[in-house]
Parts: sequence; C-alpha cells; structure tokens
Amino acid sequence: MKKKNYPLKTFLLVLLAIIIGTCQSQITTFPHSSDFESGLGDWSNVLGDDFNWSTGSGSSTPSTGTGPQSAPYGANGTNGYAYIESSSPNYPNMEAWLELDVDFKLLNSPELIFNYQMYAANGSNYGPGTLQLDVWDGSSWTMDVWSNNTSNIAWQTDTVDLSAFAGMPVTLSWTGYTIWWQCDISLDEITVQDKPNAPLTVDTYPYNQGFDSELNASTACCSDVTLTSPGWSNGTGDDCDWKPRDVNTPSLNTGPTADQSGGGSYLYMEASGCYSKTAYLISPKFDFTQETSPWIEFYYHMYGSAVSRMTLEWSIDQAQWFPAWSLTGDQGNSWKLGFADLQILAGVEVWFRITGTTGVNYISDMGFDGFGGFGGGQPMPVDLISFAGGLDPSESIVILTWTIASQINNDYFEIQRSTDVEEWQTISVVEGEGNSNIQMTYNSLDYDPVKGVSYYRLKQTDYDGKTETFNPIVITVEEPKPHILDKIMNTMGQEVNSSYRGLVIELYKDGTSAKKYYIK
Repeated sequence: MKKKNYPLKTFLLVLLAIIIGTCQSQITTFPHSSDFESGLGDWSNVLGDDFNWSTGSGSSTPSTGTGPQSAPYGANGTNGYAYIESSSPNYPNMEAWLELDVDFKLLNSPELIFNYQMYAANGSNYGPGTLQLDVWDGSSWTMDVWSNNTSNIAWQTDTVDLSAFAGMPVTLSWTGYTIWWQCDISLDEITVQDKPNAPLTVDTYPYNQGFDSELNASTACCSDVTLTSPGWSNGTGDDCDWKPRDVNTPSLNTGPTADQSGGGSYLYMEASGCYSKTAYLISPKFDFTQETSPWIEFYYHMYGSAVSRMTLEWSIDQAQWFPAWSLTGDQGNSWKLGFADLQILAGVEVWFRITGTTGVNYISDMGFDGFGGFGGGQPMPVDLISFAGGLDPSESIVILTWTIASQINNDYFEIQRSTDVEEWQTISVVEGEGNSNIQMTYNSLDYDPVKGVSYYRLKQTDYDGKTETFNPIVITVEEPKPHILDKIMNTMGQEVNSSYRGLVIELYKDGTSAKKYYIK
C-alpha cells in the first residue's frame, strides 16, 4: 500500500549514512521493548515519506476528536506514546514511516506485540486512516504483513507472527496513512521477541547470553518462573526454579549484589525457605556439527556459609546428562569465571543443563550469568594487561609486576630470565588463581640479577599442562661505579685532609657521601 518510491528511499538512506557517518542501529537482543516515554528510542523516522512520527504524553494529540482520548493517554496505563499528527498539511493521502532494524538470526519464531489507537469522531470521511506494517528482508518488501483502518476510541493490542523472517536481519516498517484531519494514529508498548518457549538452535559463534532483559521474579520459595531469554527455560523434574534479578538477593551474607556485567539481570537460586532444593536451567540446543573444538565459559557466584553445589552438564537427547564442570561450597563474594573444554562434542548437537542445589539454611543463594559458547579455538588462559619491571632504590634488586584481567584454568606463572633470548632460566614460580574474572596484580623479585642487560619473560601453565609464553622485557643492571674519594669536609663546611681528627663528611666522585669519625 506504500505509494512512495522505496528504491529511491533506500538510495537516500545509504547516501545519508555516507554523508553523516551514522545509520540506524540494529537490535540483536530480545525481547526488545519500546514504551516511547522519552522519545522514539530505537525506532527512527526515515527518508522518503511525507512527514514524521512524533511522541506525546499527557493530553491527547492537538486535533480534536482523534488520538488518545483519556488519561493516562499511553497504552497499558502509561503516559508516553508515538503518533502521527494528521492536521494540515499532513492530509490527504500522506504517509509517515517509522522503522526498526532487527536481526532475527538467533530466533526461531519471532513475533511483534504492540498497542495501537485509531479514532475519528466525525466518521469515515475524516479518518482514522490506515496503520500498516511492512517488512524489508534486505532484498525485497513483504507488504501489508498487518494493517487496520477501523476507528476505535480505546487502545487495542495485537500480535504479528514474524516467524517467516526467522534467522535473518530485517527492517520493521510502520506506515501511517492519512485521508483527512482525524487520522492521528498512535503506537505504544511495542515488544519484539521470540515466541515464549519457541525452540532455538544456536549455530553461530561466538554466542553470548547475559540474561540482562529478564524481569525480576517473585522471591517466594519454589515459585514458577518463565524465562524470556530466547531458548532458555527452567527444566522439569526438579523442585525449584532459577529466578531473574537485577539487584542483591534478599538474604544477608549470601548471593550477588548485582549481575556480572554491572548493568542487567542475572539468574539465581533463592535459598530462603527452600533448603536442599534442586533447580535445572536448560539452554537452547547448540549445533556443533560444523565445529572442531567447541568450548564454553560462564560466570558463577557461590557465596554463603551454607552454599551447596552447582553443576554444568551436557546431553544429546535431554534424557541422559554428563558432567562437564562442578563446584561445591563457598567461593567468596565475587563473580568468577567457569570454563569447560568440550572438544568431545565436536560434530554433534547438544543441550546444556545448569543444576543448582541450595544448602541447609538461607545463607546459600547462588548466581549464574554471562553464558558464552564458542565453536572453535581455545580461550586465552590469562588476559594479560601488563608486564613490567624495574630496579629497587638500591639498584641491586629487580622488581617484576604483572596484571591480568581474568584467568581460566590457571595453575601457575613462571618468571624466566635470559641474557641472550635463547637460553632461559626459571628464577621464580607464582601460584595462579585457577578461574577468576577479577583483575589481579602479581609480583616477583630477582635478588641476584645479572649485571648488564637481562631479558625477563612471563610463562603461564594450565592445570592440564598447556603453556603460554609472553613477550620479554629488557632490564639493565649497571656495574657498581668506582667509589673514589673526592673531598673531606668537617662539620663547619671546611675542606680538610685525612690527618684531621673528629667528625667529617667524605664526598665521593660518584656523587655519594658518608659520615665518618677520624681518630688517631
């Protein structure tokens, strides 16, 4: 139904992006919600139409007898909404486009849930016009995926099935068409998501799920929780659920205070009144059929005197589960990085299950966050920020310092020294922290350095014996300067000779000095 020249519009958009260096951002995390409380958000007015969408709140649109008619004027009891103002010069037969770029590559059954309001008090000769949704898949338009031209004074809700566009990036394009001045069309509370419980297969890597869009759930013991993160669900056959939360858990001296990234939600087990309970968290299906060295990483928080156990398992049929990682007991009040090498799963499809078990009292909340899947390669055992060295004030001891952002499977570090960058000698060994995402600084001292130029390097060893060696640094230890006497001064500042008797200050040619007492 769009009457404008879309090839021209596409050309203009590309040209505009080149000129100003910007383009509409693409949404990749779902569910994605827009409430229009403070502007259009990720939705954009685009080139090629006749006029723009606006946002409003409070009283209805400027035209009488059209637009939202009662407070609160937004949908679902909210204030803000997006709308088109059809008063002159925006009629007749004018249109306004509102668009959102989304990438459905990880969604099997995407859908659009939205609220709309279209009202014309004076009848069909004046409005309400037409609201229409079209979808661009990168090469062609699917027109009139949804449309409405019926007047209704109330806000209405509808859902559009977008499963035909699963697995691809698309542009969702709303068009508001006007026929006369009572065609003020409004949109509000728009959610783009995968259908609840829709199956999901992950086959593009790296994959990451941070659970940041999950809404806080009830803290009541063992209450049922439905997750919205695509493909993730609480399992069956257990007696508790993993719950989303974006602040500290309710219990003191246990659980996280925020998510791992610092800006979203995490999943946790609430132990209060739920002692010795088990919860299963089921992942989407991961397709490793084209991968050679799959592995995963995730963040866990196990803090509290009664913390019990967390386990990561895998299955190819969701019937028989095999352990990949497990940890028991209090691990301290911080998020830590877990890792599992899954080369055994190369060439198969697999699900993962995170099993949590609460302890014997309430001080056993535990958290899970930041699940990452990788199809190949190996994770860096340590994320090295810096490695540096220098001399102490006496210039006789070498001080070596290194800082790492995170470490996986880290057993120990070695400091090695060489004078020719060919033969290396290990001069110290420093224990690693295993798995941690906490930035840490280490140091080591060489009390017996080689005089002249030396090279120092850092070598890291995993629990499984794999090693990683970092580039060396250069440190020069000067030979001692000759200690040649230059002058002798008495306490009055007068120069004397060695026959002087009493307190003197010896001044040397290397710039040093010493107090001495000359006696017969």
